[in-house]
Amino acid sequence: MFMTAPTTLTSPTTGEDRSRERIEQAASDTPFCEACGAPTVPVAEGDEIWLACASTQEHRTLIRRLLSFEALMGHTHQLVIEDVSEQLAA
Repeated sequence: MFMTAPTTLTSPTTGEDRSRERIEQAASDTPFCEACGAPTVPVAEGDEIWLACASTQEHRTLIRRLLSFEALMGHTHQLVIEDVSEQLAA
């Protein structure tokens, strides 16, 4: 009986794989918001992918955000991929 060694990728091979790897690495490095402790989630904004605090993704009125001091807390909002279409084409 012949055994083959498991294949592992040492680096992602396509633009989509590299993008997924960058998003997963960012989520692993910063799983929770530094300001409030809520989980972070990847968010698409135009051609960019950001890692953002999940609590800021909830729709709230401006008055509610100001009253909760959300604007002053400095929730996690970190750029992960600057141009998605460029990453996928690579």
